[in-house]
Amino acid sequence: MSVGALTNSNDYLPYDRYLDVNDIKLLVLPEVSSSFPTKVASIYNSMFLTNENTDQILQNSLITSIAPYEIGQRIGYSGPNYYESIGQPAKWEEFNGKVNLVDFIWETNTSSNEQLAEILEHQLHTITGLIFKNFYQKKWDYFDPTSDINVAMQQAYNLGVYNTEGMYDDVDAAGLMEVLPQEFAFWFIVTAWDFMEDYFPDKENEWSLKTSTQLQQQLPLAYNLYQETILPVLSKPSKALLDSMVFTENNTIEDSVDALTYLVSSADESITASGLKVKLIVGVNRADYSVSRADDLVNTWTISATDIGEDTLSGFKRIEFNDGTLALDVDAGDTAGQAYRLYQAAFARTPDMPGVSYHMNDIEGNGLALENVANNFMASPEFKTKYGEDPSDDVFINLLYQNVLSRTPADSEVNWYKDQFDTDSMSRAAALIGFAESPENVALVAPEINEGIWLAS
Repeated sequence: MSVGALTNSNDYLPYDRYLDVNDIKLLVLPEVSSSFPTKVASIYNSMFLTNENTDQILQNSLITSIAPYEIGQRIGYSGPNYYESIGQPAKWEEFNGKVNLVDFIWETNTSSNEQLAEILEHQLHTITGLIFKNFYQKKWDYFDPTSDINVAMQQAYNLGVYNTEGMYDDVDAAGLMEVLPQEFAFWFIVTAWDFMEDYFPDKENEWSLKTSTQLQQQLPLAYNLYQETILPVLSKPSKALLDSMVFTENNTIEDSVDALTYLVSSADESITASGLKVKLIVGVNRADYSVSRADDLVNTWTISATDIGEDTLSGFKRIEFNDGTLALDVDAGDTAGQAYRLYQAAFARTPDMPGVSYHMNDIEGNGLALENVANNFMASPEFKTKYGEDPSDDVFINLLYQNVLSRTPADSEVNWYKDQFDTDSMSRAAALIGFAESPENVALVAPEINEGIWLAS
């Protein structure tokens, strides 16, 4: 995976952060949330993955060609009107550095599909307008009317498929020579990818085709250009990846301090939790990926699938999928494991997962000590049904051994607990926790949760 970290820097002001993806430098304005550039990078990176149509020699040559041209992508918030509203109307276009740029990707308060349309359009502007134009200098020369891209565009104009009448009246002739083929390229690529219905509906005034079949039948020159120059070097971003990119109207609010977003890559990776970021957000369903413990390594897991290889995860407590959360913190003393074992100890049955999730939230979200949670269990009608309304110490201790450890205690074991109760050295709630977290019970419960605790949404 050729994606760097989001890095704070004063080298590209007014952009205060940057992120490199396959030598494309994403320049990020301060108003943009920290999660948004990572999502943009993930989609960019997915376009450079290999598939059955990839010419790896040609693709490697194209990727190698990016760095010398210092190609970048600007990322801002909302649009130019926003910067005017905050009294900084020129901020979004102030940069005059060495990085070659085409246009912006704006983080917007719109639906996820509209945000994805914004991202895809301007990523393809950058790829075709800067990378392809340099790499395929004859076929993709915007300024040569006989180049393949311009001849294909003229066919689209002649057939009424591509219509820009009245759209670029404020652009001069030289600008039109870049803007028109750049926009045309974007349209025929997303059509070849069959993305029109999902992400670009109701665009008939400018572009009338909806499917790759229509593109092949009605615009053979554009389709051939796609087959010859795009298909061998670019991959269509997977629908699963795009649909996992959840954007909300509040996506500029400060990002979660405890989560990292998983970036899809076919290469085997080692990913380590950092600081407070102990949750990994994976934008697919649980069934799409296999997750298992790494042999003989503490708090280390593997996540694998055909499109991601096998990645090693270290230090993470949770993996958040689209359809639920897999809790990895299941060992002795770990929150999810404690909640599960305490539930099972209290009620002598397999826990209900919503109940486990509820008590995990009590511990992590509401700050309850484990003894408080144990007291809540003991106050419940189900516990009283299992242990009695007011059992004697002898009865309570014997039932703990029977319900939790499935065995009869020795007299010495019963007497030890009775002594703890008589001297107020231990409460009954503490005893319940002690049984739940004992090495004996941890080993008994391990087969049920050793591969994580699945908490469905």
